[in-house]
Amino acid sequence: MKNLNFDELTSTIVKTIGFADLTDTLQDEIMRIGLSKITQATDFLVFVPSPKGVKNEIYEDEGKTLKIPFNAEELKEKVYVKLDDYKGNEQENFNKRFVITFMLANEY
Repeated sequence: MKNLNFDELTSTIVKTIGFADLTDTLQDEIMRIGLSKITQATDFLVFVPSPKGVKNEIYEDEGKTLKIPFNAEELKEKVYVKLDDYKGNEQENFNKRFVITFMLANEY
């Protein structure tokens, strides 16, 4: 499934308190990657602290979850990105609303 086109949707991006406590640079990089990877088919991302140079992304749960390695020198704990899809009238696909939440694993 293609990436979401946020210009055509009613959407909200939420940052939890813990995620907002990360440095602005770290938040920006995770959000940039997260927004490029999240789709309706892959609606849960896990940024995993990993040794520098590890690049292997892993899909789990029949493609619903994507684990993304992230430099452990910068990221000390897992970060989750969750897409919630609150639909209006499904027959007409009217008023679709997406909420994307960026959070630390311990806030889930």
